Amino acid sequence: MEGMFLRCNNRFAEIIVYSRDEVPGLDIWEITAPEHILESKSACRRVKERVFDYAFIEKRYICQGGTSVWVRTTTCLQCDSEKDVECFTDFVEDISALKIAEGALRLSEERYRTAFHTSIDAININRLSDGVFIDVNLAFLNIMGFNRDEIIGRSSMGLNIWVNEADRMRLVDELSQKAVCLDLEAAFRRKKGELIWGLMSASIIELDDVPCILSVTRDI
Repeated sequence: MEGMFLRCNNRFAEIIVYSRDEVPGLDIWEITAPEHILESKSACRRVKERVFDYAFIEKRYICQGGTSVWVRTTTCLQCDSEKDVECFTDFVEDISALKIAEGALRLSEERYRTAFHTSIDAININRLSDGVFIDVNLAFLNIMGFNRDEIIGRSSMGLNIWVNEADRMRLVDELSQKAVCLDLEAAFRRKKGELIWGLMSASIIELDDVPCILSVTRDI
């Protein structure tokens, strides 16, 4: 219960880069990354006090040689028949590949947000079903003369942004047939009524399983 390993299977030894014979006698806190020790001890305490039957944690193990590996552990109580003591049993899954993928996704999202917010072109995301604005960038607000709270949650039709309904229908038709529309020249109405011309390209994307339209429009 203090954290010393009694035994393990071959796979666990592979994960932490020890031989199976080297694991018994090691202390779990020796191989747990410092930033995860407090959370791990808290989870063990809750299981020991039977607050929960199981504890699930994602943490880093420090492997032999100094490398590290991300794991997902499921901890429960068990009576060890060989030692005749109550102990923790951990089921350990190597999730390093998952963490790498999550890191790549976060980097991709950061790049997307940077491109979205710093673009000199107007970028907007609208729900496909009703045209309601989900998100717009600063360039869109500056070009169209709106504040953000005047846009989000309202539709382009409700805001009377399209000057010609035929242009909007061309966009809808192109997206329905090809899922993409390129270089659509159209007139748009700013908040105070001034008309501007824009060159728009749009495609269908999914956000949280909801079909949306991503549009990029250049003021021409």
